[in-house]
Amino acid sequence: MIIFAYLPYGLAEGISLSGIMAILFSGIVMSHYTHHNLSPVTQILMQQTLRTVAFLCETCVFAFLGLSIFSFPHKFEISFVIWCIVLVLFGRAVNIFPLSYLLNFFRDHKITPKMMFIMWFSGLRGAIPYALSLHLGLESMEKRQLIGTTTIVIVLFTILLLGGSTMPLIRLVDIEDARARRRSKKDVNLSKTEKMDLHHGRIQMKSLTNKWYEEVRQGPSGSEDDEQELF
Repeated sequence: MIIFAYLPYGLAEGISLSGIMAILFSGIVMSHYTHHNLSPVTQILMQQTLRTVAFLCETCVFAFLGLSIFSFPHKFEISFVIWCIVLVLFGRAVNIFPLSYLLNFFRDHKITPKMMFIMWFSGLRGAIPYALSLHLGLESMEKRQLIGTTTIVIVLFTILLLGGSTMPLIRLVDIEDARARRRSKKDVNLSKTEKMDLHHGRIQMKSLTNKWYEEVRQGPSGSEDDEQELF
């Protein structure tokens, strides 16, 4: 499993493509096939191991991001940063809203406009954008510093501002209450076998209840006062 995860990265780097994007799509494909072909014990072992490794790698990446703010020279252009933030938000909106409306044609429980807005607002940038900015291979040092600085600013903007205000925004748009109401009102879709089991269970419960009620009525203590107490 680890070999199959590393092979796309080595192959992509060998032909001068993005190894990071190769690993990303390899993980998407492997999640549907490789995981289900393992034994239950191996599934749990690999899941916990990879979660631990992912947490350590994420910690190292964000530590590197924090250290790079003060460890490397930067070139900051406010107009370029603003335009990049606007284009990042616009690009995410172009992806989220049309794809969500398209998916609603195939979903029983629709993605509401509030959910779409939350998905657009809470899109964070982190390890992958910064790693891609380091692998651009620009010859000009000035351009490399400009791209790296702009990427760090966008990452900090999305994590601190957008990420920090996501939960207050969710409370503001009342998306949690709407989800709870929808969950309580949605119909339970049962298969034919489950419907038959439910029908037979109701019949058995009704017969047992009637039998118990008849025994209470015909018992030695089945007086009218006892019947009134039962009701």
